[in-house]
Amino acid sequence: CLGNNILPPCLIRSAFVRSSSSKTTTATTTTSTTIESIPQPTLEQLRVHYFANGLPMVGFGFVDQTVMIQAGNMIDCTFGVTFGLSTLTAAAVGGLISNLSGVIFGGTLENLAKA
Repeated sequence: CLGNNILPPCLIRSAFVRSSSSKTTTATTTTSTTIESIPQPTLEQLRVHYFANGLPMVGFGFVDQTVMIQAGNMIDCTFGVTFGLSTLTAAAVGGLISNLSGVIFGGTLENLAKA
């Protein structure tokens, strides 16, 4: 476990170790563990994983950026002119609105992607 790797192999393997049996004696308790071989995913499984997890993120990115640009433009053209706000301030508030909409509607986009 004392290698120079970012994630030592012993920590990676420990995530896949299952306790196969527990033997209890009167003096001590011992637990034996075995490392089960985990098969490589097939190409079809990787493809399904990509579409299930990757495409919703891309869709969310498009929606997030569209909301941010439109909200920033609307704020710049209305409140920015009325109150003398800078374009950067309008963009920051547009980003805030975009983040809020992402928190509120993020689950909806994920559910649409799963359908």
